[in-house]
Amino acid sequence: MIIPPPQLRFALCFKSGFTSGFAPYFTLCFASYVALCVSLLLPLQANGSERIASQAPRNSSGPPLDFLQAKGPHSLDGLFGIPSALPAILPSDHLSLSFSHSNMFAAGIATDAALVLDGERSRLSLSWTHVWSTCLRTALELPVVAHAGGYFDSAIETWHDVFGLPNASREDTPADLLGIAYLDPSGEFLQRNSAVAEHGDMLLSVLWSLQCSQANALARDLPVLRAGLKLPTGRVSALTGSGKPDLFVDVTGTTRHWGAWSGRAAAGFLLPGRSEGFSAQEKLAAFGTLAFGWQLTEKFKPVVQIDWHSALFDINMRELGSFTALATVGFQWRHTNGITTEFGLMEDIVPDTAPDIGMHLGLRYGF
Repeated sequence: MIIPPPQLRFALCFKSGFTSGFAPYFTLCFASYVALCVSLLLPLQANGSERIASQAPRNSSGPPLDFLQAKGPHSLDGLFGIPSALPAILPSDHLSLSFSHSNMFAAGIATDAALVLDGERSRLSLSWTHVWSTCLRTALELPVVAHAGGYFDSAIETWHDVFGLPNASREDTPADLLGIAYLDPSGEFLQRNSAVAEHGDMLLSVLWSLQCSQANALARDLPVLRAGLKLPTGRVSALTGSGKPDLFVDVTGTTRHWGAWSGRAAAGFLLPGRSEGFSAQEKLAAFGTLAFGWQLTEKFKPVVQIDWHSALFDINMRELGSFTALATVGFQWRHTNGITTEFGLMEDIVPDTAPDIGMHLGLRYGF
């Protein structure tokens, strides 16, 4: 019996799931995803001839695959400290500027909780990564988060109608209005009907390049262990922060190459602080990223990426208490002056758990 490689099993299981009903295939898809992540996270074994002392990444037949820095959760999940996927490690300090804008309409009700999410969310973040040694780096992220009614409701309704996608009763609600309301099981009520733009929760992280003493200490494409802290510098009432610190840890694997194609994966855990007004939080959540790129030219690479996380709330409501997955399709362009630009379009692949559609722009500069 011929067993297909993990990346092929992952693709086949989702093809079958979407054409024959997703639920019966969830276990198979999840197992295939785990197998694929393991195959990407485990570093390749290098022999003596492969150990080189140059600036090029080891264990690769091409440049490393950078994750798109897209971050598009809905307004409540976005309060917690799930970090953006880690870009390829650079041997020098670098600055990153990332902008994501998304539109969502969803409503859910449980026995003791209710939720309405209607509006558009923008997030602009500035990140700085500093190199302390060949193994150690630190990173600081400063975000600004905005909520507004937006402009894209009518266009999204038309898009859904053309492709036969569910509209979640969008047509019964006035377009381009902001309406976010959450009734917690504790009785606390959170509401936001007016536009707001404020600084969000700051993220601090420490990055340790695994195996950095082997072969090439300055290689960009080594497995990386990251541990971080989200500081409560935003406000719950403005939906720019959770009001409590969060801890997170994750591992990012090396890039795997298949000719012009490449793949990369990351996975980790979030320990959220117990926020007031959110009595039904999960004590621990898992998150991760899976990306594939195609080196079309030396500088241009289309990328397909899936960002996911487990439920952050212990509520019997799909919008809050379910596994979440968001797909981003975009590209990266590497300029000769040390600048990388990126663009992506985001779409929820588990309905009602993430924004219906979103856009991402990114800029990174190494110096």
